[in-house]
Amino acid sequence: MKIIGYGVGHFVNDLVAACWFNYLFFFLKKVVKTQAAPSALLAGQIADGIATPIVGYLSDRTKTKYGIKYLIN
Repeated sequence: MKIIGYGVGHFVNDLVAACWFNYLFFFLKKVVKTQAAPSALLAGQIADGIATPIVGYLSDRTKTKYGIKYLIN
């Protein structure tokens, strides 16, 4: 059941992120009227690509209810 929960959670996360990115792009282009909207989205994706493995690495080595070692041991 946990696997289904994680799968649904991941799907919803991707769906919400897609909606957020579309809204942010629209807002930056039409409301703020900046030409830097694609660069802003790219910078966010690069930051996410760097931060996600770091957070995963740190959480896997955490001995609390948020780390994987707690679930295995």
